[in-house]
Amino acid sequence: MAEPRFVFRAAVVLELRRRADEDAQAALRAANSALEQAERELAAARAAVHEACRRPRGDTIAAEWYRNWMVGLRAAVARLTEQASLRRRAREEALARALTARQALRVIERLREKRLRAFELDRTRREQRRIDELAIGRHAAASGGSS
Repeated sequence: MAEPRFVFRAAVVLELRRRADEDAQAALRAANSALEQAERELAAARAAVHEACRRPRGDTIAAEWYRNWMVGLRAAVARLTEQASLRRRAREEALARALTARQALRVIERLREKRLRAFELDRTRREQRRIDELAIGRHAAASGGSS
């Protein structure tokens, strides 16, 4: 008699949730990377503004050029601040999706583990029943043969 083997009926769902979790984790890593890049760019732009503020100013023409240059630097800082803010929101959304996907995966994994434990318990019980029947048969044969 062939020993039954464990088959998880929702294996397809488990695989789909694993893939969804992997995709969500990859999207989260990408969002984290994009946010880090935006923050590095913003820090560099702020450092450029800070450094430019420390430079000495020359004559009137240079001062006008310098003022325009500072306006450009400050505009870049404002643009990069907005970009970093957008990337923070994107990261938070990716984090929420990743947490939801991970939670959905854990639910189906726990179900699989529960079903596997039940299967193994049933198999152990069947095996013990066969051992008991064999022992009873041997005992009956030994008792019947000595009378």
